[in-house]
Amino acid sequence: MIDLAGYLRPDRMLRIGPADRGALLRRLLAHASPAGPAADPEQFSSVDLGHGFMLCHTRTSAGGDFRVVVGMLEEPFRWGRGEPVHTVFCVLVPIDRSRDYLTLLARLSRFLSDAETEAAFRARDACRVAELAAAFRTGGAEAP
Repeated sequence: MIDLAGYLRPDRMLRIGPADRGALLRRLLAHASPAGPAADPEQFSSVDLGHGFMLCHTRTSAGGDFRVVVGMLEEPFRWGRGEPVHTVFCVLVPIDRSRDYLTLLARLSRFLSDAETEAAFRARDACRVAELAAAFRTGGAEAP
């Protein structure tokens, strides 16, 4: 099972001031790959998860686990046609983990559907988000 608590840790959640999409993705990507770029920000695909959540993902030839970084925006902005975005998930998906990525996306979507979780993200409270992710893993907050 995909454990969201391993990806939604406070050290992987960044408060980000005003920025355009390109600058935001470059900052998240730099945090996801401190040793150097593992992906080109221009190659990211975006998925509007609703309620102000956006997921940006791309495949990477770097093996291993997913690399997830969360941008908690101090000022929501319109990404596209949907409602203003307050939280952006940047996910680097190893090429050999594509099937697992669908499981990660499903669990994340279910986790974000909880009102308390949404409130913690809107408040940019990384510690509370991590607590909720741990509870989700152990059976709380609608865990399957």
